[in-house]
Amino acid sequence: MKRIVRYEMIVIDSKYKKQLFQFFAFTSALFRHFLRGNAAAQSPLSRATQKMFVPFEEKVVVRQQAYAVATNYDNKAVNGGKAFFDSESAAYDFLDAQSAANPTLGETLHVIPAHEAMSP
Repeated sequence: MKRIVRYEMIVIDSKYKKQLFQFFAFTSALFRHFLRGNAAAQSPLSRATQKMFVPFEEKVVVRQQAYAVATNYDNKAVNGGKAFFDSESAAYDFLDAQSAANPTLGETLHVIPAHEAMSP
């Protein structure tokens, strides 16, 4: 038995797409570089437009929330008030280390936001 088989070959060139995006990233960076020093960027009208979008020089800075390891009964920070940490995971690591050193102490401690902790 003889059969004629017809097929279609499709080539997907993904490397071409990667090079295309790199080219556009390069051209946009080059455009921004030349835009900084041109006459339109230095004109007073341009500065006025920028001032409309950023009206104040001073900005509000929001700090990352701190955490403390404190006792359950009065929320006093342990370790002489030195149990304040920048991240919750660091506070839990300290709590685990304290629990490993003294297993009965682990039941009386917990991790809370630093603004809820009382100074010792």
